Parts: sequence; C-alpha cells; structure tokens
Amino acid sequence: MGSELNTKALLDATYPAFFSLISIFLGFLPFAVLEKINVAKFVLLPLLARYQ
Repeated sequence: MGSELNTKALLDATYPAFFSLISIFLGFLPFAVLEKINVAKFVLLPLLARYQ
C-alpha cells in the first residue's frame, strides 16, 4: 500500500513537469519551423528568380 502511494505521488509530481516540457517544446517548435521557412524563402527565392 505504501509503495502504491509513493508511485502515485511520483507520477503526480512528474506528469505536470513532463507536460510543461512538452508544451514548451511545442511552443518553440512552430517558431523554429517558421524561421527556417523564412530563411529558405530569402535564400531560395532569389536563386529561383535568377534561374527563371
């Protein structure tokens, strides 16, 4: 019984931290993708325009 309580307390402590890490990661992910797309646009569009 005691070990069950410890496990539940551990899970209760770990899940919020885990989900906050995931939400932080997911929050930063779109910005990183958008930044790469912007860089790709600035790099690729002039190259494509030059070879048109």
